[in-house]
Amino acid sequence: MIRFYFVLFFWIVLFNQVHLAQGRIFIESSSISKAEREAILILPGFGSKVFGTKKIAKFFKNKGYDVYIPKYISRKSVEQSVENVDRFVLKYDLKEYKKLHVFSYIFGTWTINLWIKEHGKCNISTMVFDRSPLQERAPEALIKDSPILAKVLFGDVMSDFCNTAYIPINDTAILKGIFIETYATRLINKHKKTALKNGPVTFNVQALNQPYTDFCYIPLNHDEMYQQIDVFGKEVLNFIKDGSFSTKIKQNSFLENPFVKFEKE
Repeated sequence: MIRFYFVLFFWIVLFNQVHLAQGRIFIESSSISKAEREAILILPGFGSKVFGTKKIAKFFKNKGYDVYIPKYISRKSVEQSVENVDRFVLKYDLKEYKKLHVFSYIFGTWTINLWIKEHGKCNISTMVFDRSPLQERAPEALIKDSPILAKVLFGDVMSDFCNTAYIPINDTAILKGIFIETYATRLINKHKKTALKNGPVTFNVQALNQPYTDFCYIPLNHDEMYQQIDVFGKEVLNFIKDGSFSTKIKQNSFLENPFVKFEKE
């Protein structure tokens, strides 16, 4: 376990050194006014500290939308992260687009929902949330089992996240899609006992406290959501276009045992 966390720390330090300060930005066509264009705002979560956003950016680039992936996560607090998003929105005039679409990972969802609460939906047309009933317990489990490590890696923001209630988006003018991850990560597997102390995990979409237009189960764990973009990327684009996910992806279901991958090792 010590070796695992050493490698994790190494990659986080390396990532923080090389990741672009302003994030990743790809403009489809600057010759057309923003009032006639659409953009995707992608808000990664804690996993981006380890896996980065290069693969995410590569997939969504040249798909007909301007793409913005800010480096917004503050080590101080959730609220500071919200303020960082607001500064990013203002700096790049994201409110000027004809439509703005949001794809957010777990921490990104908490952040953008709080931003909407404070600033209104503006030109946001669609939102796709990446949720994981299991991975959402990982920050609290890590803090309880390895508080010093959590502090070193993430500062105070992870603890603040654990104490920040989820604010659902209820605005029916925004089309809302939910991805539900079905497998456990290696991190949550290592902290399984602590993560399950709060009771059994339910993969029922209703338990996520988020009204939705459509939802589907994704056969990946949270780490893989940063690496295997081809599995779900087209579904984000489908939702932006049609307000629904494909029939094929909705054939997936949740697992009775999300830890099955590790039990086979």
